[in-house]
Amino acid sequence: MGRYPENYKRIQAEISNMLGNDLLLSSEERSRDRLLRVRKGMAHILSEVFPLIDDPKNKNSITGWKPLAVSVAQKP
Repeated sequence: MGRYPENYKRIQAEISNMLGNDLLLSSEERSRDRLLRVRKGMAHILSEVFPLIDDPKNKNSITGWKPLAVSVAQKP
């Protein structure tokens, strides 16, 4: 698979399943729906992925992005 890990396709399928949405929505509803999906994804990253990261450099990088991503997901 080259530069991707062995389980790359499985992980991408899980993400698509978690965040995917094929509903027909108005532009306002679509915007709100996207923010809710971002919020759901961030909750997953923070509660399930982040605790498993052992490399301090990677953990610090994610820690720096976390407040911004959370603030975007919480805006009405």
